[in-house]
Amino acid sequence: MPEVTENADKKPADERPAIAPHSTDDIKGIFSLVARLTGSFEDLLKNVDPTLTITEWAILDLLVYGGDLRPFEASKKLSISRQHAWKIGKKLEKMELITVSEPAANTRAVMLSATQKGIDTAVKREAIFSEIAKSLTEARPGIKLGAVKQILTHIIAALQDRKAEHLQQ
Repeated sequence: MPEVTENADKKPADERPAIAPHSTDDIKGIFSLVARLTGSFEDLLKNVDPTLTITEWAILDLLVYGGDLRPFEASKKLSISRQHAWKIGKKLEKMELITVSEPAANTRAVMLSATQKGIDTAVKREAIFSEIAKSLTEARPGIKLGAVKQILTHIIAALQDRKAEHLQQ
Protein backbone atom coordinates (compact mmCIF):
# COMPACT_ATOMS: atom_id res chain seq x y z
CA MET A 1 0.00 0.00 0.00
CA PRO A 2 1.18 3.54 -0.60
CA GLU A 3 3.14 5.19 2.15
CA VAL A 4 1.39 8.07 3.86
CA THR A 5 3.56 10.70 5.48
CA GLU A 6 1.73 12.08 8.44
CA ASN A 7 2.26 15.49 9.97
CA ALA A 8 4.28 16.70 6.98
CA ASP A 9 2.10 19.79 6.96
CA LYS A 10 1.95 20.25 10.74
CA LYS A 11 5.21 22.17 11.25
CA PRO A 12 4.99 25.51 13.03
CA ALA A 13 4.98 28.44 10.61
CA ASP A 14 8.55 29.46 11.45
CA GLU A 15 9.89 25.95 10.62
CA ARG A 16 8.31 25.69 7.17
CA PRO A 17 10.52 26.40 4.16
CA ALA A 18 9.98 29.85 2.72
CA ILE A 19 8.26 30.20 -0.63
CA ALA A 20 8.75 33.07 -3.01
CA PRO A 21 6.33 35.99 -2.63
CA HIS A 22 3.28 35.81 -4.87
CA SER A 23 0.53 38.21 -5.71
CA THR A 24 -2.85 37.96 -4.02
CA ASP A 25 -4.36 37.00 -7.37
CA ASP A 26 -1.91 34.06 -7.63
CA ILE A 27 -2.90 32.82 -4.18
CA LYS A 28 -6.63 33.27 -4.85
CA GLY A 29 -6.18 31.36 -8.11
CA ILE A 30 -4.52 28.49 -6.28
CA PHE A 31 -7.32 28.42 -3.69
CA SER A 32 -9.84 28.27 -6.53
CA LEU A 33 -7.99 25.35 -8.10
CA VAL A 34 -7.79 23.53 -4.77
CA ALA A 35 -11.55 23.93 -4.30
CA ARG A 36 -12.17 22.57 -7.79
CA LEU A 37 -9.70 19.76 -7.15
CA THR A 38 -11.51 18.87 -3.91
CA GLY A 39 -14.81 18.75 -5.78
CA SER A 40 -13.24 16.53 -8.42
CA PHE A 41 -11.90 14.18 -5.72
CA GLU A 42 -15.32 14.01 -4.11
CA ASP A 43 -16.87 13.06 -7.45
CA LEU A 44 -14.15 10.46 -8.08
CA LEU A 45 -14.48 8.99 -4.60
CA LYS A 46 -18.23 8.60 -5.12
CA ASN A 47 -17.33 5.98 -7.76
CA VAL A 48 -15.69 3.86 -5.06
CA ASP A 49 -18.25 4.49 -2.31
CA PRO A 50 -21.01 7.06 -2.85
CA THR A 51 -21.77 7.30 0.87
CA LEU A 52 -18.36 8.45 2.15
CA THR A 53 -17.36 12.08 2.55
CA ILE A 54 -13.82 13.45 2.25
CA THR A 55 -13.47 13.52 6.05
CA GLU A 56 -14.71 9.94 6.36
CA TRP A 57 -12.16 8.90 3.75
CA ALA A 58 -9.49 10.75 5.73
CA ILE A 59 -10.28 8.81 8.92
CA LEU A 60 -10.31 5.54 6.99
CA ASP A 61 -6.90 6.49 5.51
CA LEU A 62 -5.49 7.20 8.97
CA LEU A 63 -6.50 3.74 10.10
CA VAL A 64 -5.54 1.83 6.95
CA TYR A 65 -2.14 3.48 6.50
CA GLY A 66 -1.30 4.59 10.04
CA GLY A 67 -2.74 1.88 12.26
CA ASP A 68 -5.20 1.87 15.14
CA LEU A 69 -6.19 5.17 16.75
CA ARG A 70 -8.43 6.51 19.43
CA PRO A 71 -11.12 8.90 18.16
CA PHE A 72 -9.47 11.90 19.85
CA GLU A 73 -6.20 11.12 18.02
CA ALA A 74 -8.03 11.11 14.69
CA SER A 75 -9.69 14.41 15.60
CA LYS A 76 -6.31 16.01 16.33
CA LYS A 77 -4.72 14.72 13.13
CA LEU A 78 -7.60 15.99 10.99
CA SER A 79 -8.38 19.17 12.94
CA ILE A 80 -11.99 18.14 13.55
CA SER A 81 -13.95 17.95 16.78
CA ARG A 82 -13.82 14.83 18.92
CA GLN A 83 -17.57 14.47 18.58
CA HIS A 84 -17.33 14.58 14.79
CA ALA A 85 -14.52 11.98 14.79
CA TRP A 86 -16.63 9.74 17.05
CA LYS A 87 -19.71 10.17 14.82
CA ILE A 88 -17.67 9.24 11.75
CA GLY A 89 -16.18 6.27 13.59
CA LYS A 90 -19.66 4.97 14.39
CA LYS A 91 -20.77 5.42 10.75
CA LEU A 92 -17.71 3.60 9.42
CA GLU A 93 -18.30 0.84 11.97
CA LYS A 94 -21.91 0.39 10.77
CA MET A 95 -20.54 0.14 7.22
CA GLU A 96 -18.10 -2.54 8.50
CA LEU A 97 -15.10 -0.51 7.26
CA ILE A 98 -13.68 -0.22 10.78
CA THR A 99 -14.15 -1.75 14.20
CA VAL A 100 -14.57 0.13 17.46
CA SER A 101 -13.19 -1.88 20.36
CA GLU A 102 -12.44 -1.37 24.04
CA PRO A 103 -8.93 -2.37 25.11
CA ALA A 104 -8.94 -4.80 28.03
CA ALA A 105 -6.78 -2.55 30.21
CA ASN A 106 -8.98 0.55 30.01
CA THR A 107 -12.70 0.12 29.43
CA ARG A 108 -13.23 3.89 29.03
CA ALA A 109 -10.94 4.10 26.02
CA VAL A 110 -11.91 2.85 22.58
CA MET A 111 -9.75 2.07 19.60
CA LEU A 112 -10.65 2.45 15.95
CA SER A 113 -9.20 -0.19 13.60
CA ALA A 114 -9.59 -0.78 9.86
CA THR A 115 -11.32 -4.00 8.84
CA GLN A 116 -10.40 -6.01 5.76
CA LYS A 117 -13.39 -4.44 4.01
CA GLY A 118 -12.03 -0.99 4.92
CA ILE A 119 -8.60 -1.90 3.59
CA ASP A 120 -10.11 -3.27 0.38
CA THR A 121 -12.12 -0.07 -0.08
CA ALA A 122 -9.00 2.07 0.35
CA VAL A 123 -7.11 -0.14 -2.12
CA LYS A 124 -9.85 0.37 -4.75
CA ARG A 125 -9.47 4.12 -4.38
CA GLU A 126 -5.68 3.90 -4.53
CA ALA A 127 -5.95 1.97 -7.81
CA ILE A 128 -7.89 4.88 -9.32
CA PHE A 129 -5.34 7.39 -8.00
CA SER A 130 -2.50 5.28 -9.42
CA GLU A 131 -4.12 5.27 -12.86
CA ILE A 132 -4.49 9.05 -12.73
CA ALA A 133 -0.89 9.51 -11.56
CA LYS A 134 0.40 7.25 -14.32
CA SER A 135 -1.54 9.08 -17.02
CA LEU A 136 -0.43 12.45 -15.64
CA THR A 137 3.25 11.54 -15.59
CA GLU A 138 3.04 10.03 -19.09
CA ALA A 139 1.23 13.05 -20.51
CA ARG A 140 3.41 15.66 -18.78
CA PRO A 141 6.80 14.14 -17.98
CA GLY A 142 8.40 17.51 -17.16
CA ILE A 143 5.88 18.58 -14.53
CA LYS A 144 7.42 19.28 -11.13
CA LEU A 145 5.03 17.48 -8.79
CA GLY A 146 7.30 18.06 -5.79
CA ALA A 147 6.83 21.82 -6.18
CA VAL A 148 3.07 21.40 -6.48
CA LYS A 149 3.03 19.25 -3.34
CA GLN A 150 5.10 21.84 -1.47
CA ILE A 151 2.74 24.66 -2.44
CA LEU A 152 -0.33 22.63 -1.46
CA THR A 153 1.35 21.73 1.85
CA HIS A 154 1.89 25.44 2.52
CA ILE A 155 -1.74 26.19 1.68
CA ILE A 156 -2.97 23.47 4.04
CA ALA A 157 -0.70 24.73 6.81
CA ALA A 158 -1.84 28.34 6.27
CA LEU A 159 -5.48 27.29 6.42
CA GLN A 160 -4.87 25.26 9.58
CA ASP A 161 -3.02 28.21 11.15
CA ARG A 162 -5.96 30.48 10.29
CA LYS A 163 -8.43 27.98 11.73
CA ALA A 164 -6.39 27.72 14.95
CA GLU A 165 -6.26 31.52 15.24
CA HIS A 166 -10.00 31.73 14.70
CA LEU A 167 -10.68 29.08 17.37
CA GLN A 168 -8.52 30.97 19.89
CA GLN A 169 -10.49 34.20 19.47
